[in-house]
Amino acid sequence: MLYTYSHSITLRALRSQLLRQAHTARFTTTTRRAEEITPESQSQLPYFIHRTKTNNLPVYEELRGSNKKETRIRKVDGDLNALKGHVINHLGIDKESVSINGRTRHVIIKGWFKKDLSSWLQGLRF
Repeated sequence: MLYTYSHSITLRALRSQLLRQAHTARFTTTTRRAEEITPESQSQLPYFIHRTKTNNLPVYEELRGSNKKETRIRKVDGDLNALKGHVINHLGIDKESVSINGRTRHVIIKGWFKKDLSSWLQGLRF
């Protein structure tokens, strides 16, 4: 059976929603931070960040060349632009410091922000 492109988007959205519900049911945190996005509203976010096989968040710091420092968020399903906007608001950096690679579905931030982003994402129950 051949599926159309719009049907595969629907399946991806359904899969993301089911994985998000299963993830929030398994992993709960006791600490809550007062931010724009609360853990209760996490289920309404237009994106979902999957954990790695070892149950870690897919946030990585990379050194490109000799002095180009980058932080990458991988394994993102859903709206990358919404995640980019939330990252900009959380870190308080300018829009030019955050970019999106649409092919690999990575959000790339100039500078090293792994600890800050990981704690923020854990607070959102990802």
